[in-house]
Parts: sequence; C-alpha cells; structure tokens
Amino acid sequence: MSGAIIGFISWLQEFVWGVPLIASLYGTGLYFSFKSGFFQITHIGTILKSTVFSVFKKKQLDKGGLTPFQSFATSLAATLGNGNIAGVATAITLGGPGAVFWMWVSAIIGSMTAFAENALGVFYRHKKQDGSLRGGTMYMVYNAVKSKRIADVFSTSFAFFCLLASFGMGNTVQTNTITSAINATAVYVDPKIIGLAVSVLLFIAIMGGTKRIARINEVFLPLISIFYIVGALSIVFKNIALLPGAFRAIFNGAFGLGAFGGGAVGYTVKNAFSVGVRRGVFSNEAGMGSLVIINSETMGTTPKQQGMWGIFEVQFDTIIMCSLTALAILCSGEVDLYTGVVTSDSDGAALVSRAFSQSLGEFSGVFIAVSTVFFAFSTLLGWSFYGIRCTEYLFGEKAVLIYKVVFSVASYFGAVADLRFIWMLSDVFNGLMAVPNIICIMFLSKTAVKLLKCENNLELSS
Repeated sequence: MSGAIIGFISWLQEFVWGVPLIASLYGTGLYFSFKSGFFQITHIGTILKSTVFSVFKKKQLDKGGLTPFQSFATSLAATLGNGNIAGVATAITLGGPGAVFWMWVSAIIGSMTAFAENALGVFYRHKKQDGSLRGGTMYMVYNAVKSKRIADVFSTSFAFFCLLASFGMGNTVQTNTITSAINATAVYVDPKIIGLAVSVLLFIAIMGGTKRIARINEVFLPLISIFYIVGALSIVFKNIALLPGAFRAIFNGAFGLGAFGGGAVGYTVKNAFSVGVRRGVFSNEAGMGSLVIINSETMGTTPKQQGMWGIFEVQFDTIIMCSLTALAILCSGEVDLYTGVVTSDSDGAALVSRAFSQSLGEFSGVFIAVSTVFFAFSTLLGWSFYGIRCTEYLFGEKAVLIYKVVFSVASYFGAVADLRFIWMLSDVFNGLMAVPNIICIMFLSKTAVKLLKCENNLELSS
C-alpha cells in the first residue's frame, strides 16, 4: 500500500511540475522582461544602487516593520540552502554542465517575475491597526480582486499550500539534510540528538517572533554566505587554468556543441534545459510567491524599490551562489570538461565534498557539513516566517503559538524519519503554491508594469 501511495505522489509530483507550470513560470518572466525592455539587464546599475548599496544609508523606519536588508536576508535565507550545494551538483550530474547555463537563464528571466510579485505585494499589502504590515499573494489577491468569493478561493489556497510546504521543504527536509551533513563527517551523532538540538534552537529563535527571525538572519546570513563564498573561490583560484574550460563546457553542454552533441544533440540540449530550468526554479523560488510574504513587510520602501530587491535576490541566489558551486565542481577535476561526464560515482553533497577536497583536503568534509548545516538552519528560519504569516491569515493570531510549537516539534521528526515521501510531497505543495500566484500576477500585469514605469511608485500614475 505504501508503495502505491509513493507511486501516486511521484506521479503527482511530475504532473504538477510538468510543462504547463514550467511554461507558465517562464512565460510570465518573459512577458515582464519584454514589457520592461529587459529592465533586469539594462538597469543593473540602478538595481544595485537601490538595493544592496542602499543598506548603508540610515533611514527612519516606522515601528513594526522590517528594514530592506532584514527582509532581504530573511527571504534569501529561505532560498539559500540545499539547492545551492547538493542541488547544483545534482543538476550537473543529471543534465551535464549545460544545465548551469539554463539555471542562469532561469534566474535572468525569473527575476522579472520576482519584480512583479514583490512590487504588487507592497502595493496591495495590508496595514494593521498597530501599524504593522502584512503581505503576500493572499493579501494581494484579496485586495485587488473585486469578487471576494473568487479572491477567497485563490488567497486561501495559496496560504494553505504554503503552510503545508513550510512543514515539508521548509522544515523536515532541512533537518534531515542537517543530520545527513553532520553524519557524513568522521564524527557520528545520533539523529535523535541532532533532531532535539535543532528543535530546541529553532523553538528559541521563532518564539521571539518574526522580528527576532529577521534580526538573526540579518547577522547570520552574511556570515555563512561569506564563509561559503571564500571556500568556493579558493577552489576556483587554485584551479584557475581550468576556468576557461569550465565555461566552455557549460556553453557546449547547453547547445550540444563539440563532444557534448555526439549523435544525440537534441537529447543533450533538451536534458540540460529541462534539468537547468527546474533546478533554477527550486533554487530561487521566483514565481512561487513565498518571498513576497517577507518582502511585503519592508518599511521605508516603494513597490518599485522592493521589486528591485526581488530581482537582486533571485540573481544573487542563482547567478552568484549556484555558479560558485558549479565552477568549484567543474574546476576540481571531478567532471570531464570535454564530454561533460562526472568522473566519479558521487552525487549531491558528496560530489561537492569531493570537489572541495581538491583544495581543502581533509577539512573539506567539515567545511561542507558546516555550510550545509548553517544554510539549512537559515532555511528553517525563513520558512517559519512564511508559515507564521499563513497561519495568521487562515486561522488568526491565536493559532500562531500552536504553529510555532508544531513547527519546532516537526523538525525533530525530520532528523529521524525517512523523508523520501515528504520530499516528493513538498515538491507538490511548492508547485501548487505557484499556481494561484502566477494567475494573480498575470491578472495584475498591467498594474505591475505601471509600478515599474511610475517614478513616484507610492501611487500609480494615471
């Protein structure tokens, strides 16, 4: 019976993440890219000036809100994680080096979807009596759609699927990843002890509320990102002579050139494209609507500015972090740069660990374990933010305490359980989240374009 259930969920996973959803996600990104004149490329200077460079400016913020950097760190914490390490390695194993190119394309195109959903999220957000802000697809739909019956269907379905996903990909999967990473080193720790430790630490963090979560990520995320970036760059610089070959392998694999094409050019390109675009979506979450929940609570920002933060988040996640992992693997000698074939039997985090061992030696296992643990825990914190807001929307503020307790306890079971079923089910919920979000974005596409072109941004131009 269990085999039949797993088989059904596996079929459902493939069905949800089939051609229609992928086409909708990238079609939406292409629509806004053309409508904006590829704003994400032509205005990169403006985007950087309005986002990462603006954090050095002191601003007087209203009570109850998040600073732009806090919302950026918290939303990015939810996306950086297993997908940036093991996910990239799996993409190269399954789709070849060419999959990396299509991950880049997914980030460039998807970043305009991120702009639209974040700009609309700020424009249609809800302000409570105490001055605090609430946003996300559920509020966007409810405030924008005149028919409240239709709005209820879309807003409730999004919040419900997001809530379920917070227990899967945002919780138990991450705790299981932490357990696997720790026990992949020379020191074995009982999964029950790991689960208990994670559960207690998580409970302490989230009981302080969303502001504490944001403050932790504001400090935590830059540190772990720099830690991982330095390690990845050490491999690239040590093997700098292989860097041109790594880029050549990426482009050859993406278009079936040279030895990558052989007698099956069509299959090579199709496989690289399919794997690359899927991994790109899973990594940066553009179009899923999850990041909007956090970004909509940013104070001292306009819809256009927050939309640009969305662009930066997606491109930092994939163009920078995923690329570092990919180049570290390709420059390590673990992949034949002429044929694109992985030369070892390793996959996922194990392949990354072997790549890092070329530069870090025996310390590589510890480095990958620490990076994976920190990124996974930051993902736990980011997704708890989503779950808290969805619980509040669906069941009211009194239910939030129950959610925090259940979310913390669930992390324990993630450390000790077999999560094959939960992995697949989480993918289903993630995909189902995107459906109402994409429909809402396209329904409000004219408004999103106006928000991009409106200089004031606090109000739409006539």
